Amino acid sequence: RRKALKSYRDAIMLRPSATSLMIEAAGLALRLGDTMTAFEIYSRAMAVNPTNRSAIDGVIKTAELKGKVALAKLYKEYLAKVKTVR
Repeated sequence: RRKALKSYRDAIMLRPSATSLMIEAAGLALRLGDTMTAFEIYSRAMAVNPTNRSAIDGVIKTAELKGKVALAKLYKEYLAKVKTVR
């Protein structure tokens, strides 16, 4: 599985605007228990596409898992204000 995550990261390097690859990689990192990596990748996906609902949800979930309640709350407020796409 770690090898798969590295493959995702390599693919993202080749296609840095591929939000779907980032979402998949972040999900895998989360399943592997690597919450910090998942947060970083979800955040990067949000930077590329700030209205991507999966990226926003991922940032919120990983922030909560890391105990960053205030940060999660900020992103929830952001989510309530923007029109999102999947």
